[in-house]
Amino acid sequence: MKVNNFLYQLLFLLKNNALSSVLAYAVSILLARELDPEGFGFYSYALVISSIATVVVNYSTDSTAVIFLSKYNQDKLKVFSLLYSLRLLLYFIYLVFLLSVSFYDSQLSLSLFFLSLPMLNLSFLFEINKENVRYSYFFMFERLLYCALILLLYFFEHLNLSLVFITLFLSSIFSLYLQFHYYRLNVTKFNFANVFSLKSVLKANLYLVLVALSTLSYGGFSRMIVEHKLGLFLLGIYSASWQLIKVGTLFQSQLDRVWRLDLATALLNKDFAMFKEALIKYFTFGTVPISFGACFIYYFSDFITFYLYSDDYKGMEDILGYISFYLVVINLDGLVRILWNAVGDRRFYFFINFVVSFTMLLAMAFYIESKEIVTYVRAVVFSHFLSVLALFYFFSRKKYF
Repeated sequence: MKVNNFLYQLLFLLKNNALSSVLAYAVSILLARELDPEGFGFYSYALVISSIATVVVNYSTDSTAVIFLSKYNQDKLKVFSLLYSLRLLLYFIYLVFLLSVSFYDSQLSLSLFFLSLPMLNLSFLFEINKENVRYSYFFMFERLLYCALILLLYFFEHLNLSLVFITLFLSSIFSLYLQFHYYRLNVTKFNFANVFSLKSVLKANLYLVLVALSTLSYGGFSRMIVEHKLGLFLLGIYSASWQLIKVGTLFQSQLDRVWRLDLATALLNKDFAMFKEALIKYFTFGTVPISFGACFIYYFSDFITFYLYSDDYKGMEDILGYISFYLVVINLDGLVRILWNAVGDRRFYFFINFVVSFTMLLAMAFYIESKEIVTYVRAVVFSHFLSVLALFYFFSRKKYF
């Protein structure tokens, strides 16, 4: 990738992502203030479940679309049909699951349905066509519409939990329309893949999905444990702090899109010079800026808590100190995930993630008796950091060049 093209793609992705992330974070503060910690706790609980379901439905096809493209001799239509067929199948199964949930908790089931449409996005198709910048615009438009609708509801004093979920649903419909319209030629030529092909994707991506689920232990399953042990009120405070992680994750997803192809290509071709160049750029344009942002959050955690949130969120400033460090951990985790995915050693990658995350969940569920929310946050941050360190260590011990 030439330097000028690299910088063009990176700056445009980050510009669009930064705007949507800042607005989304501002709206999350507004929701936290208006819904109170318990209402925001339910909102966050639904988002956690939806994020877990998204991992299963997407089945790591975003991460491996480039690999399948190489496998099928650059036949983009065939790769699209194959991967999207699997998505549609898994999405249908998820809808059946939501129908069964509705008999026990109709509010949760309906909320999860409203959150489900982004599972059907075409992000992997934009990536294999090297149009990440355009997708970032569609994503930005989706977030802008969502933020605008929330602000309108707030202005007219109609902001409530149900309308928040409906607003997310409407903005998702808008985004999907833009994506499907842009790739309408691919969509019209879509053919549902055969069972044998679907089985091959299920088998190939299984460990990546398990790794993604184990990674969700940190921001997903851990929060479900917090809700069970401490209640929706404290989950709301925890989740309000976690909104910064969501912003960081959105930022990181754009970094992944920029560097994933170069790092994977360098490793597959055993091109050390290309690998070193991509790695230096990753640290220079990714890790360093995130580290500066983390320092800012750490030193201004009191200001963020007391001036942006209400008195109900007292104690959040202690959590933000750990959250700031966690932003750097997420950035390093993105890099190590790209590296292990590129070399194809997914079983070992899964094993390390599973052992660390499962041990953490067991400790949180059965051994940590503290009623202090910061204790659970500390367990999440340092467990994930330990996992990243272990993966970097074992990767450095192998000879890939």
